[in-house]
Amino acid sequence: MDTLPRVVGRLSASAGRKISTSRLRHQAGPSRQEGKAPSGTGDKELSPVSAARMVGRTLQALARQRSENLGAWRAHLERAAAVHDRADAEAASRVLNACAKAPAAANADVVARLYADRAMKVVGHSKSAQLAAMASSLVVLQLRDETLLRAIATALRTKFAKCTTVDAALIANAFARLLLVERTPFGQVIPL
Repeated sequence: MDTLPRVVGRLSASAGRKISTSRLRHQAGPSRQEGKAPSGTGDKELSPVSAARMVGRTLQALARQRSENLGAWRAHLERAAAVHDRADAEAASRVLNACAKAPAAANADVVARLYADRAMKVVGHSKSAQLAAMASSLVVLQLRDETLLRAIATALRTKFAKCTTVDAALIANAFARLLLVERTPFGQVIPL
C-alpha cells in the first residue's frame, strides 16, 4: 500500500517532467527475460490520461489522510487544473471526490468546476461507483449542475443493474439532497 509521501513523490517526479523507468524495469525483472537486449536507462513520459489519473490518486490520498498541508493541496490542485482536459472518468471522479474533502482554504472549488465540466464529457464511460462518487461530490461542493446530474441519471439507466447497494444509495441521496427528482434511474422506485 502506498503511503502519502511515496504517492506525492511520484506525482512530483511526473509533474511536467520525464520520469525514469529504470526502477519499473528493475521491479518487473530484467528485459533479457523477455528476449530483448537491455535498452539502457531511457526516460519515458507519462501518457496524458496517466498523468490525470496520477493527480487524481494523489489528491484522493491527501483527502483520505485528511491532510491540512495547504501547500500540497494547492500544488496538486494546480497540477489537476493543468491536466483536466485529458482526464478520463476515473480521474474526474477521484478529483471531484478529493475536492469535496479539501480544506476550505485550498480553494478547490475552481478545480471542481473544471472537473464537473470534464465529467459531463466522460460520464458515458463511467462505472456506477464513479457516477456515485461524482454525484455525492457535487452535493458536498454545492455545485448544482442539473445537466451533469441528468447525464449521470441517463448513464445509470444501463448501469443500474450493476450498482451496488451503496452506490445506489449514494446516488439517490445526492439527488434527494439537491431536491432534484429524476425518474430515469429510479422510475421503478419512485411512484409516478
